[in-house]
Amino acid sequence: MANTQSSSWNEASRIASRNLQTIGTDHDHADRAHSATPGPVRKAIMDTATANPATGIPKVVLNSSTSRKAMPVIGFGTAAESNDALISAVLEAIKLSYRHFDTASMYGSEQALGEAIAEALKLDLVGSRDELFITSKLWPSDAHADLVVLALQKSIRTSSSH
Repeated sequence: MANTQSSSWNEASRIASRNLQTIGTDHDHADRAHSATPGPVRKAIMDTATANPATGIPKVVLNSSTSRKAMPVIGFGTAAESNDALISAVLEAIKLSYRHFDTASMYGSEQALGEAIAEALKLDLVGSRDELFITSKLWPSDAHADLVVLALQKSIRTSSSH
């Protein structure tokens, strides 16, 4: 069982790194950051020297097999009353230098977030998708070793379909 779970976590970490996204399982509990949390979260190193000069928001350096990316530690939440409100809010957040957006399948906002990102790229508010970080969360029912990768792939597909 442990080997299967480890293999699933390694696959989830690989998918997250490939898509330049950090996918957490318990983003709301900072006290768990030093636990046996798998993937990019475990590898994150706080680096205030890489703080965004416009916002002063510190970043963490994410180590993947191919690169080191500095992700802002403060993300813009994407739970919203309507898709139009979310798209507008995300575009304004990008204008204000936010580069980290937090979503979850339970918010029902993943597709609208993808649309907002596509619009931001079209409007040249960001130079490329690589400038942005999207974090998500798993439902507890998806935290089983056999379901993690499928849930993450679905989340990525949903937020990328625009």
